[in-house]
Amino acid sequence: MERGKARAMLRDEQRKERRQRILDVAEALVRETNGTSFTMVQLAKRARMSAPTPYNLFGSKGAILYSLLNRAMDDLLSSGAQLEGKAPAALGPVLAMENAANYFIGDPELFRPLYKYQLGEYAKEQRPAYMTRALDYWRHSLSGLIDAGYFSEGCRLPAEDIAVALLSHSIGLLDLWVQHEFTDREFRARMMQGGACIVYPAATSEARQQLDDVLERLRRDIEPGFSFAAQPLHHSR
Repeated sequence: MERGKARAMLRDEQRKERRQRILDVAEALVRETNGTSFTMVQLAKRARMSAPTPYNLFGSKGAILYSLLNRAMDDLLSSGAQLEGKAPAALGPVLAMENAANYFIGDPELFRPLYKYQLGEYAKEQRPAYMTRALDYWRHSLSGLIDAGYFSEGCRLPAEDIAVALLSHSIGLLDLWVQHEFTDREFRARMMQGGACIVYPAATSEARQQLDDVLERLRRDIEPGFSFAAQPLHHSR
């Protein structure tokens, strides 16, 4: 019986190792091709596996790409949790916006192709769980405000609605950044600006002053007016 358990554990470890290798190769292909159009045959060959193996372990190419997105979300959720207590409660969503923007800006060769896929392709089996995790990031950004009693029972702006607004705002700006319609600097500034504006109605007078100060500082990084002309491909950080 013990020998059977040992064999089962070994099989699990081998399965995990193969899954990890497939994800690492998929990430490398995204970077090299600046896209997600590589084939599963190419992926299997590069990973030195039989052609059916990626299908057997993941089920589809979409599942592999969403696994990469979830791997990134793991990092983003972890970094978001580390922000807690580092600033006044009202600035939690603003810092979370800055953190998310910096994370994406830090690796455009991976995130632009991945999110171009995610924003343009509805994967009914993978997307709901991923989006729920993304919403959790914004829920967590409100934890300081919740603890401070900003969202008392009967509040006209429930915390959940604020979290959904933060998620929606970030997705819209991410799409503009992915399509090179925002420079890195303006993407970060507009993420933070939107976070401040969304939470502003729920803030106290004192907290609004803090948000006003943030909004004033952000003005220098936001271009007056906006058009949908493609931005230069260089990254201004």
